[in-house]
Amino acid sequence: MGPIWKNYYQGTTALMFVIDLANRQQVSASCVQLMDVLAAEPLNGCNVLVVLNKCDQPMTMSRLELENMIRLDEIVSNCRQKVSVLEVSAVSGTGLQQVAQWLDINTHDHIT
Repeated sequence: MGPIWKNYYQGTTALMFVIDLANRQQVSASCVQLMDVLAAEPLNGCNVLVVLNKCDQPMTMSRLELENMIRLDEIVSNCRQKVSVLEVSAVSGTGLQQVAQWLDINTHDHIT
């Protein structure tokens, strides 16, 4: 799906990027896709929420492990967007309230 995302960038003011922490093999590819998204010119002023999904699953990658592996702090500090990072579990509900608040704050005036 990643190659077609650029068709939807124009006019985007808020973007949610989900990383599956339970799929360790896919995390590196997710990092590359995240950097492509953050480098896209039409998304320069966009607010970005990076959702670290399945944080409650057994054998999942921890946030610290992910941050160290992909150097998330460097990515966030060097991009042109305001980036927030939240850990989420749909099963336990962890972080869902914060995601809803982020969506409300960052998309409230833009939903038609």
